[in-house]
Amino acid sequence: MTKTIGKRITLAVAMAVLAAVTLTACNSPEAAIRDDLTNQLETIKQGDDSFVSGIEENAGEDFASLGIDTDEFATAYLDGFDYTGEDVSIKDGIATAKATITCKSLDGIMTDFQNDYYSRLDSLDITELSDQDALKQLAGETMMDVVETAETAETDCEFTYTRTPKGTWKCDNGDEALAQAMN
Repeated sequence: MTKTIGKRITLAVAMAVLAAVTLTACNSPEAAIRDDLTNQLETIKQGDDSFVSGIEENAGEDFASLGIDTDEFATAYLDGFDYTGEDVSIKDGIATAKATITCKSLDGIMTDFQNDYYSRLDSLDITELSDQDALKQLAGETMMDVVETAETAETDCEFTYTRTPKGTWKCDNGDEALAQAMN
């Protein structure tokens, strides 16, 4: 009977050690940072309302004047958006998370829009050029055509995290790193 109790205690201790190691591994700084970055990028990939709201806030009036629906624009722009998280390294209280982001280039979209729009304007006659509403509609259609057909490109990004006084990790350059990938 003493051997059975001893085996149970040994098994219980082994399970406790295993659980402690598992919880520590799950709560490692690297895992916490990877999880945070994945959550942020997944929010964008899924076309979260906050992403669409950002488009609405920054370009909503312009898009509306061109007949562009911000939800449709966001869906077309995010078509093909993806990411891969690579490694996380921590040195002197600062963490660097590397990721590769695949998305459409806003700079490329704007360049293609300008070229396509001017090309379409060249094909209009003088009476069509004087109709401001028709020109705005043409601009909106051109923008959506360009966004829908834009190719994606991969960009390597580094996200910098610092540890807060509460012991959590906060991304310091998320907006800049995403802007680098999206432009």
